Amino acid sequence: MVIIKKNDLGITRLGVTVTKKTGNAVRRNRIKRVIREYFRLQKACFPQGCDVVIVAKKDAKKLDFGEIQRELDETRLS
Repeated sequence: MVIIKKNDLGITRLGVTVTKKTGNAVRRNRIKRVIREYFRLQKACFPQGCDVVIVAKKDAKKLDFGEIQRELDETRLS
């Protein structure tokens, strides 16, 4: 799930939330790293001056980088 809200800072910020149902700390941190890397690579595609919050659900542990990228692209474009 992706939530985008305007901020008055003029910069785009990222917030990542991964539920404990996803797994242990190692798995949760891996998912966060993958999401941050996606954001780093796609930052220009997000609107300027917005806060982007990405909430990873429990099924995210099954996804690799490519699958996470496709999921986020679909969510961001819709």
